[in-house]
Amino acid sequence: MRNPLFKRIPRDMVKNFPKYLGMIIILVCTISIGSSFQSTLNGATDYLDNIKEGNYQEDGFFEISTKLTEDAVSHFEKEGVHVYSNYYVTENNYGDSCKILIFDEREKIDIPTVFDGRLPGTSEIAIDHVFARQNNISIGDTITLQGQKYKVSGTVSLPDYTALFMNNTDLVMNTSHFCVAVVNQESFGQFDTKNVTYRYSFRFDNRELEKTAKIEKADDMQKYLYLNGYSIQSFLRNDQNQSISFLENDIGADGPFMTVFVYMLVALIAFVFAILTNHTIESESVIIGTLRASGYKKSEIIGHYLTPTMIVAVTGSVIGNLIGYFVMVKPFLNIYYTTYSIGPIKIQFDFGNFAFTTILPVVIMVVINFVMLSRKLSLLPLKFLRKDLKKGKKRKTIKLPNFSFLNRFRLRVIIQNCGSYTMLFVGIFLSSFLLMFGIGLEPLINHYTDSIDQSLPYEYQYILKAPVETGKGEKISLGEFETWFDLGKKDIDVASYGIKPDSNFFKDAYTNEGICISSSLLHKLD
Repeated sequence: MRNPLFKRIPRDMVKNFPKYLGMIIILVCTISIGSSFQSTLNGATDYLDNIKEGNYQEDGFFEISTKLTEDAVSHFEKEGVHVYSNYYVTENNYGDSCKILIFDEREKIDIPTVFDGRLPGTSEIAIDHVFARQNNISIGDTITLQGQKYKVSGTVSLPDYTALFMNNTDLVMNTSHFCVAVVNQESFGQFDTKNVTYRYSFRFDNRELEKTAKIEKADDMQKYLYLNGYSIQSFLRNDQNQSISFLENDIGADGPFMTVFVYMLVALIAFVFAILTNHTIESESVIIGTLRASGYKKSEIIGHYLTPTMIVAVTGSVIGNLIGYFVMVKPFLNIYYTTYSIGPIKIQFDFGNFAFTTILPVVIMVVINFVMLSRKLSLLPLKFLRKDLKKGKKRKTIKLPNFSFLNRFRLRVIIQNCGSYTMLFVGIFLSSFLLMFGIGLEPLINHYTDSIDQSLPYEYQYILKAPVETGKGEKISLGEFETWFDLGKKDIDVASYGIKPDSNFFKDAYTNEGICISSSLLHKLD
């Protein structure tokens, strides 16, 4: 038999329409941001997974001063490593002192993804789409590089430059003054061979190699090159190359943050709704007591008061998802397109994302409100009729100091409503925390960039491939090691300096008995 109490729901929704509308708006904003961000994140993750095999992304590269011989290529192939030429020419003076790496046509490794337009023909060039947008370069424009004019045939994204780091040691990307570009073989053959950098990209035949095995193979390659007289100018594995690894690491950090952010806001909305429902029950306690005394089951009354919560939760989640998928996703895509050099991202329906942004928020709100209603409606009908909704034995009256009547009255009200005030405090605290986090993020970053120079013990640092004699400079040895980071559940790279006992820049850091680590690393690793 249909519950007659359901007839009150439409009237209650109309009567309290502003309250329910406010809840729906807050929930829609939360869900739309969460769903659009997560959809974009999933699309970017799928793109990175696809280019690893679909575009034959390299596992690393090395640059040497001369061309690699066929014997060396054959040796690497016998060791299970395929090596491909990936030559480029550097233009250092384009426009406002911009640096552009012009690569030869790529067909076997690091195949470009066309963002807009097409790949270049003779006397044409395809440039990175992020740099093109930053410098207002459009398809059809003519640019001059290495003294030759090229027509821009399209914009691309290269698998080995998803993040535009001019130097691998840079802290931030440089999308305005650094670019990668591609020309065909005929155009590349017109460059002076003196300006060509001999870069070779490599891929392991076994695609299931563990990280330690990849490191061992890469080390063996470096030893072979060194022992056979090659001058190694640079050697980087994928995990060492910021231009490849930065985006993947950034996505891995953004996902958990957004998950926690959405769940925290949904839980906050659910508690607010529970407080409002609790207030409704207290105001309608006589009606509830009469219904219970008339034979209505506890489950029927819970269903009646839980229905508006379910309507608000489902409505807010559905509308939020629709706005997220069809409206809000575009700004997030634009953020990725203007920051990272990635190809077109395909937004597809994902059940995990649907559960994260629709099912779980509804479940959270329903569960929190159901627990509150079950506890509240477990009282006897007589207590509802008497408007005595306190559970358990009456607490002994607290004897107050000999204050004035008004002050004692205020204290008594605060003590009697301690639970409500606690919930109010938690809500205000969480809201203020999120507000201050948003407001304080920009000045925090600005302060960091302003103070980073002052924290460095030196003004200039040069990383050399071979020892040289210096004038006023101080020699150090630079190494990179890995250590386990428990909070991130992964190995992290740690830069290590070998210094002189009488170092002028790292005073009091020299030790014969161990190592001296920075305070930040000390706290990070506990």
